[in-house]
Amino acid sequence: MKDILQFYKKVMNAKGMLKSTVVRTQPDSDLDCKVLIMDLQGFKGVIKEDEVDAFRSWKSLVRFVGQEVNFIIEEIDEENETIYCSRKKAQEMLEEDIINKLNDGEELDAKITGFVKYGAYVSIEGIYALLHNVDFSDDYIPVSEVHNIGDKIKVKLNKKSTNNRLTVEPVEKYVATGLMSFDSFEKDQVVLGKIVSIKPWGVYVNIGRGVDALCSIPETFDIEEGLKVSFRITVIKPEEKKIRGKILRLLG
Repeated sequence: MKDILQFYKKVMNAKGMLKSTVVRTQPDSDLDCKVLIMDLQGFKGVIKEDEVDAFRSWKSLVRFVGQEVNFIIEEIDEENETIYCSRKKAQEMLEEDIINKLNDGEELDAKITGFVKYGAYVSIEGIYALLHNVDFSDDYIPVSEVHNIGDKIKVKLNKKSTNNRLTVEPVEKYVATGLMSFDSFEKDQVVLGKIVSIKPWGVYVNIGRGVDALCSIPETFDIEEGLKVSFRITVIKPEEKKIRGKILRLLG
């Protein structure tokens, strides 16, 4: 244990970064907060609730159980064989490095951490970025229809805002098999579509690979981007590669 202790002291003094797996979360009455617990070669690694994340607060820490996290050592309690750590400060150290790598065009592994209507949140070594559905696939297929939370995807930088909010895109866009091409469509067909854009002059509905059909804005029901619809084709212009039609009903 002495050798292990000396190792952790050296890492702490050098402000080095380590990585370990969270084995449980629990309330700590002495610290008056919830904590994450790691097994650090016989020492108990503790990350206090306010040292878990530099960029957001979590109502529950359960999601971190089983995850491998980066951390730095802040304090060592030799008597109780406890090492107090900070994931938050490790994130702050990593952020600049990851942003520089993305700016230089590097491709990095990201883990999907959550879904929203317009895309998914991903984590690159604990640094968060947004992946939009429109950047994920040319066919407007949502990330959530292809991936699950925890899946990994290789990404590159799409853009960075002035306050370092990152938007990424996949190195290789998802291409679905079996989607209809322009030549597959016929007048009066009823097809499955997805609303991808609502403009003052009409609605664009994706009905196939690279095929966005235009229709007027329905007057009988409310629409929003991302909704699946039943769509009737009324006009096909092969020379212009354009299709017009009508939304028959919403599918959710």
